[in-house]
Amino acid sequence: MVRVRILRCGAAEVGLRIEATYRVPCAVAPSRDARTKRCVALPIALELRLVAGLDRLDVAATIDNRARDHRLRLHC
Repeated sequence: MVRVRILRCGAAEVGLRIEATYRVPCAVAPSRDARTKRCVALPIALELRLVAGLDRLDVAATIDNRARDHRLRLHC
């Protein structure tokens, strides 16, 4: 489930918070060639801010990586 909240909504600035929780394998298998079948929650929150007159979108990410061997990458 994804939740979206409006943090700010004005003529000069808009801000959103997007929250989602993913299920990922909790670790690599002992053989190291697969992941375990057991999963853990991976909560992610993004705060987006757009300001009038600026040529950019500000993004702040908060990730609680509870998986022992899970690597996360952010692509822009």
